[in-house]
Amino acid sequence: MADAESLREEVIEDEGEAVTCHVLSVKYELKREAGMLMSASPVIFWIDPQTHLLRMVKGDATFRVPARDETHTSRHTVSFRHEVVNQSIPLETFEFSPPVDAIAAHGGGTIQGHARFAGDRKNWIESSSSSDWADDAYVERSNLRIRGVGLTFERRIVFSEDQKEIRITERISGPKGNVEHDFVIAAST
Repeated sequence: MADAESLREEVIEDEGEAVTCHVLSVKYELKREAGMLMSASPVIFWIDPQTHLLRMVKGDATFRVPARDETHTSRHTVSFRHEVVNQSIPLETFEFSPPVDAIAAHGGGTIQGHARFAGDRKNWIESSSSSDWADDAYVERSNLRIRGVGLTFERRIVFSEDQKEIRITERISGPKGNVEHDFVIAAST
């Protein structure tokens, strides 16, 4: 948290009942998570002075995607109703029995990102990468922004039907076009 400020007292309506709340503004420091610049500031809180519980929270969340010039902002409003604290919870609440027709599914591919913002802007580096299956091809994609130049790399890996060869297709895309190369190597299966 970078700063907090009491703004005002405000009456809000909760299911026909007027509730006077303390309204606070909280500013958070810009942070980097998984290579993304994150901002959620300021966040406005409505607090019930009788119960000291949150009644409402409003704020914008903004993040910048690594290796792209994309900024996404979403507005969030959360209202809290019928809050109960310090009550026991039955243990069966935490039991799960999957439906009889449920099937186990494995997760999708992976996504990761990295950024380094230090010193002169020309030395900033941002990258993101993902990998997943597309039909019979394993596909790796990565984006790199280095010295202000955006590059995209894609590698497709496919086994031949007899499993004796592996075909690798690499494509590099930059500001002035694409370069593509195919490689075939023997598989040791």
